[in-house]
This record gives sequence, C-alpha cells and structure tokens, in this order.
Amino acid sequence: MTLFHQNIASLCKKLDSLELLISDFNENNREIDILCFSETFVKEGFEGNIKLSNYKLVSSFCRQDKNRGGTCILIRKLWEAKPLTIPSGIVTKIHFECCGIEIMGMNLIVCVIYRVPDYKISSIGMFLHKLEKLLHYLTSKYQRKKIIICGDWNLDILKPNKHTEALQSILKSFNFQTHIDQPTRGNSCLDQIASNIKEIHAEILNVGLSDHETAQTVTLKGNKQKCCNSWFEYKRDYNVDNMKKFYDCITSLTFSEVFESDKFEEAFKSFYDLFCMFYDLCFPVIKVKINNRPRKLKWITKGLRISSKYKRQLYLTYRLLKTNKPTNKLNFHKYSKVLRKCIHTAQKIHNHKTILNSKNKGRATWNAISSTVSDRMHSDEINMITINNSTHSDPQVICNSFNDYFINDTTKQTPKLNNTHKKIENNSRTIFLKPTDENEINNIIMSFKNSKSHGHDGIISKILKLCAFHISRALAHIINLSFEEGVFPDDLKLSIVHPLHKKGDKQDMGNYRPITLVSVLSKVFEKAMLKRLNDFISSCDILQPEQFGFRKGSSTSLACFEFVKYVTECINNNTPVLSLFLDMSCAFDYVNHDKLLHKLESYGIRGNAYAWLESYLRSRRQGTEIKKLTQKNNIFTKETHRSQLLFKKTGVPQGSILGPLLFLLYVNELPNATSHKCILFADDTTIIVKSDGNTSLDSVANTALTNIIEWLEAHDLRINLQKTKIMQFRTYRSSKQHYNILYDNNKIDEVESYKFLGVNIDTHLNWKEHIDIVCRKLQRFTFALKNVRQNISIEAALTAYHGYVSSVLSYGILLWGNSVEVERALLVQKRCIRALSNIWYLDSCKPYFKKYNILPLPCLYIREACMFVKSFPYYFKTRQNTTSRRLRNKYADLIYQPPCHKDIYKKNVYNMCILIYNTLPKHLKDKEGGSFKNNLTKWLIENCFYSIKEYLEWEN
Repeated sequence: MTLFHQNIASLCKKLDSLELLISDFNENNREIDILCFSETFVKEGFEGNIKLSNYKLVSSFCRQDKNRGGTCILIRKLWEAKPLTIPSGIVTKIHFECCGIEIMGMNLIVCVIYRVPDYKISSIGMFLHKLEKLLHYLTSKYQRKKIIICGDWNLDILKPNKHTEALQSILKSFNFQTHIDQPTRGNSCLDQIASNIKEIHAEILNVGLSDHETAQTVTLKGNKQKCCNSWFEYKRDYNVDNMKKFYDCITSLTFSEVFESDKFEEAFKSFYDLFCMFYDLCFPVIKVKINNRPRKLKWITKGLRISSKYKRQLYLTYRLLKTNKPTNKLNFHKYSKVLRKCIHTAQKIHNHKTILNSKNKGRATWNAISSTVSDRMHSDEINMITINNSTHSDPQVICNSFNDYFINDTTKQTPKLNNTHKKIENNSRTIFLKPTDENEINNIIMSFKNSKSHGHDGIISKILKLCAFHISRALAHIINLSFEEGVFPDDLKLSIVHPLHKKGDKQDMGNYRPITLVSVLSKVFEKAMLKRLNDFISSCDILQPEQFGFRKGSSTSLACFEFVKYVTECINNNTPVLSLFLDMSCAFDYVNHDKLLHKLESYGIRGNAYAWLESYLRSRRQGTEIKKLTQKNNIFTKETHRSQLLFKKTGVPQGSILGPLLFLLYVNELPNATSHKCILFADDTTIIVKSDGNTSLDSVANTALTNIIEWLEAHDLRINLQKTKIMQFRTYRSSKQHYNILYDNNKIDEVESYKFLGVNIDTHLNWKEHIDIVCRKLQRFTFALKNVRQNISIEAALTAYHGYVSSVLSYGILLWGNSVEVERALLVQKRCIRALSNIWYLDSCKPYFKKYNILPLPCLYIREACMFVKSFPYYFKTRQNTTSRRLRNKYADLIYQPPCHKDIYKKNVYNMCILIYNTLPKHLKDKEGGSFKNNLTKWLIENCFYSIKEYLEWEN
C-alpha cells in the first residue's frame, strides 16, 4: 500500500494536473492508494468540489470563515474507510488543522495535519501540545493498529533546535519515528510523515504541483488488502432479441381462458401464470461479470501525459535553479496556459463524441455533467449489523433481522385512548366502481416511467409497456372482475424492502430507511382504483382544506403560502402567534387497518369498493432483500439474500399508488382536534396557535398540543417529542417571550428557524437563513459549472444550469423572493451566469440572461407571483367586488389590497402577489393558461429586471 502526501496550495484548481500525474503513476505501475493533502484552500461546505476519478473523499477539515488552510484524505473507491472522530479540543483552525480515517480490514489509521507557518499567528508550543494529545488519543483508542501521521507541519527537522528536539521527543515517547529526512520545500524539510510502523519505505518525488516542490510517499510492506475489481452477478437478460421473442409470444396469445372465466381468481391466475412463464422463459436469469476496475479517463492521452511531465520539469527548473530565473518562470507560465487549454479541449472533444455516438443523448449529456459535477458512489452491500451488542455478518441473519425490525417496530401497541373528538358524519352518498376498459388500462401502463426497479416477480415497467396494447383488454376484464367481487390478488400483496443507509454507523439498523418495492402489475390495479376514489372524494368534497399533500392542484408552495399569510395577518393585528411543528414517527407504517376501514365506510366507500380495499390491506406480506459479495476459489459473486416473509398487520403500503391517499383519509379529521389553524402535508403537521386575548399563549399552546397528541395516540400514531419544535413569530421591535410548552413532562424545544416543507422559516420571517442556504448551494455549484463549461458544449452546460441552479432558485421563491437579503442570491446567480458564459467578473450579465433565455432572480419571483394569482384566484378579490361604487375600468379589474399596519405584513407573500400582479401590463393579464406563462416569460426576459423596485417603477 502506498500513501501520498502533498502540500497542494489550492486542490480544486489542480485536479486536472493531479489526474494526469496519477495516470502517469499508473502507467508506470506505481499505484497510489491513499491521497493526503494539506493546504487544500477548500472552505467548509465546498468539499463536494474535491473530485478525482477512482478516489473518494473520506475525511476533511475545512475552515468556515477564512481562506486557505485545510486538509483532506482520499482513498481508492474499491476500499471501505470511515472518518475518524477526533476530539474537538485537539483540532484547531490555524494551529492544528487535522483530519483522519480508519481503513476497514487493513488495521491502519491515517491522519494529515497542517499548521500555519507564521510564528506570530500560530504557536509552535500549541502545535506540539496538540500533537501529543492526538498521539495519546490514537494510541490509547487504537492500541493494536498501525498509525501514519503526515502533513505540512512547518517545522524544519534539518535544522536542530529546541522545537525539533521537542517534536522528536514526543514522537519517540509514543514509539513513532519520522521517515522524511530530505528537503521538501527549497532547502527545508517542512513536510513530514511519521508512523509506528517498522517495515516502511519512504520516498521524495519531485512533482512540482505547488511551492512545496516535492510530494512524500510511504509504502507499507506486507500484503495489501485484496480489492474486488470484478464480480459476477445474477441479472435478467433484457437484450433486443429476447424482447422481440417475448413480444411475439404475448401477441400470439388470445387469453381465451381469461375471458371465458367469470371468477376473478381463475382469470387472474390464468393471466399471471402465462405472463410470468413467458417472462421467465424469454428473460432468463444469467450470470453477468461486473468490472469495477479503476477506470481510465479516455481524454488523457499519451501526449497530455508527456506534456504534463514537461510542465513539471519547467516548474522545478524555475523553482530550484537560481540562474536565469525570470526566463524560466515566464516559460513555465506560458506552457501551463497552453497545456490547460489542451486539457479542456481534450475533455470537450471526448464528451462531444460520447454524446454524439449515444442512442440516448439526454442521458449521455447528464452523465457528462455528473462526471464533472459529482462523483458519488453508492454501495448496496450490508456486510455487518449489530444486534443486542453483538455483531453479525451472516447475510440471512442480517436480512431476517432487518425484516423483523421494520415490521415489529410498527406493531408495538401504543396506549389506547378513548376518542372523545367529534365523530365522522356518515356520507349519504356511496361510491360506485365504474368498470374500466382497455383504453384506460393501456393509458395507465404507458404512464409508468421506465424504471429498472421491480417487485418480487421481477417484472419491470419497460417490458409491461412493450406489450401494453396486447394485454390491456385482458387486464381490463380481470380488474373489472376484481371490482365486482371486491378482491385484490394475493400474489400482488407481497412487498420487497431494500434497506438504504442514511447516515451514521452502517452497523446500526436504525440508520437505514426501508425502500419498499411492489409489483408493477399491482400498480395497474391500484391506479385504476385511485382514479375512482379521487373522483368520488372530489365530488363529495371529503378531504379537509387543511390537507395539501398528494392532491391535484395543491403543492408545497400553496401550503407555505397559507402558513405565511396566516402568521403575518396575526402579526398585523398585534396578535401573539407561534407554531408547533410536529414530527410523526413512521406515520405511514402505524396506520391501524380497522380504524382506517371504519373511516372509509363513513366517507361513503362501501360495498365492493370497501371489500376491495379491505382485501388490499389485509394479509400483506413483506420480505427484506440485501446483496452481499461472497468469495469462492478467488471468484467473487454478488448474491441476493431474502428474508423470511412476514405478515404486516399495520400501515399502508409504501411505494404503492394508493398508500398516500389512504393516509390522507386516515388523518383527515386531525384538524377537528383543535380550533387552531392546521397545515397538513402528508405526515408533516403544523399547528399555528394564536392568542385568544384572555388566556396566556403558552397555556393555549399546551392545550392545543395535548389535544393533537391525544388524537394521534387514539389513532395509533406516534409523535417524536424530541424532534417536535415550537417557534414564535415577532417583529424586530417586539421583545422575545419565553413560553413553556410541555407534554408528559417533556418540554418542547423552541427554535429560531425551522425547515418547513423544504423552506427555512425564521422567527422574523426575513428569510435570511434560507437565502444563506441557497447561496451556499449555488456557490458550491459555481466551481462545478466552470468545469462543466470548459469540458462540454454550451447546450449541455445550460442543461446543468437549469437542472440545478434554476431549481434551487425557484423552490419557495414565492416566499423569500422579496426579502432584503435577496440581493446576495442574485449576485451568486450572476456568478453562475459568468461561469456559464466564460466572461470577466465585471462584465454585465444582462446580455447573457437574454441570450440564453434565463430569468434573473427578481424576474423568477415576479413570474411565480403572477402565476400564483392566476392559478388560485379565489384568494384574491377585485376592487370592484369590495365596493358598491362604480369604478373606472382602469381600476375595477385591479386586485384589492387590504390595509397594512406592519411592514412585515406589507411585504408578505399575499400583498406582494397583489402588488406585482396589479403592475402587470393588461395585454398579459388577458392571457390564460400556458399562453399566459409563455408570454410573461418572454416579456420578463426582454425587460430583464434586476430588482422588484425596477419592475414596480416600470411604465406601462
């Protein structure tokens, strides 16, 4: 194993040079396994810009508020490593910038340290003290492990003095020794590698990547960890010939047995058995070899490697030789500039050829973008888990344990309380299940996305769509029988769960999210039922207006609009107000089937529809699948292991079509549990509590919280009190009040900001924190956008811009687009445009906004506000409708704006929508639907407003 350290002095600017250097090493059979860098110049939050092919970033230290400095460690992607948790008292900015990793299965710890060389700023004594603390921590916690510590310590061991003697003394006291005894920068040995390993070989390489001319490497003797460069995996063979064969088989079937049967189970079994038989015959499971060797970058040619080597020689010449120095420096800079252009040209040509020769140019474009922007590598393997403080590696034990965890955790009984809340009034109307036909079923199948995911039967949507026209008539007959008999097929009630690691310890089952997959044929049945349920629910107006999730014509923007409008109205009326953000734990999995069915019957879902839904919910089975590599005779095979099937007695099926709607119906009466304003978006529940003028606000809030929790517990739902938060809203001039909100002796934490449906809301509604987050996201992407623009065409770069920058700016802009802080986000957007256009940082961006048909941030806000008024006219009244006097035509059609007493209300989303829409030219207001949006967008691009004030002062 070889470790490489370099003081890089701006890592992100030298990634291409590093790629060429690593490629040169690989050509000479000198593979680098661990890359350690000091002085990365990467600020906190921008770690995603550190991207090298075949390597993954494991650990880093980045400064928050100062430039320069920083350390990071990358390791080959084929290996498993995790970052070290170093005590906060050791790592210190400037004095001791440190990060470390533990390489799994290698018995090895690696740390990299950087210290600022300025003795006036950085104390050598503090550095030595913290180094001693680090060594004590590592040697006591990892007693039997090999430890390597490298970095730029800015202590020249070639010049003995009291500091270098103290350094050697500290290292020897922990049985460490230094391995570098040659100059690493000029005539000084400032970079060092020390370890407690005896059999190790150190070397100095003149790579010329920074003002530290050399890189330091150490090679550990002994057996290196064996990496799985390739393995075999079992997959279905979906080649073109097999698809044609399957299509011919299906088209040759008449499904006579299906149409002759008047019983659902017989008809479905005949169809399903035939379909699965031909599916298995035509798409056999074959053993496929998967190569996972380090990929070679195709744009790196032999000529580029030679040129890169010559550039390093020029650099070393001007750095190390004292004669003719100005000429040497000039030659180096000229050659570097030419080489940089050659590299970008080579990357652009390679990407252009790849996109041009691809059958799916859209996917090829995104692959080129993602290879530049991000390089994440997800592993679907779970090798070990911890159960009752003991570690298990048997794959069958792992998947059975996961299945037990996902099911048993939701079947634990919660306290049963008497539901004293208002009972549901029975709906006098009853749903009628209208028969389906082959056109509807064909449209349902063709609406599915082409996805490789599949349920237990292995059927993917692409193959179902291939033969949709030929099976839709048979499926329509089967589904009609299913509706008539009120039966859902048992074969489609089996769900497969794949545990997906979220964050934290990979051995802790609590750090995994269950991803549930159901059969694609089940989704055909569900979508047919969903259309009928939606039609009935809409006609009876069953869902409460407080429900915003999974409803047509509703969105997170509408929910946020309601929230902010109500809060600012309270502030405008001098009414104290706070919000309760409730966190429900695994709400979809805790739904009680009996109570859900009782609600459905009360809502008018009776007869065959009730029986069908009861059959759909009951006797559902669940299994968990994991994948794991096994080795036999030096051959690796990735095998799929499935747990025992268990019955799931609670919950609505996740990953299903019907699940979200059934959950909405289950919690539909939740707003009736309180008299306060509720905002429900699926399992996200927010209660806005305002003072009644007679009782203290904390007393009112306590009562509201108690009523809501009692309702949830009466319906077997759980609330996580640790994640439930409160927030009070106030103006800058009003003083903060202290509220004591409790439930069952657990105090609810108060927060100054909270992420509400993806938008960060703060106590003053000034949106500063949300705009900070938007700016950080876009700043991280600006660097990537520069690389994208250099390596691919402008069309592909615009795809990257619209896919990321526009989506980040557009989300929730209706709320925060009028903030006083929004100018900062506009400046970052301009940086993105400059990166996209390759223009100077002082050049005007307006011509490029117009050239590429991109809306500046204020124009995005204006369009969103106008579209909201057009989409939800019932929120707004014209001036003519608010007065009995006859108004001139010029004013009659204007939207009425209510009186404002507070600035926070005057600038809120409701009033700004009115003000912006009233300023719009009349010829645009007269447009409707898509024509309105298209004409508005063209008009905004043409005018390219840089502020709301500029728009409001625009003369019609």
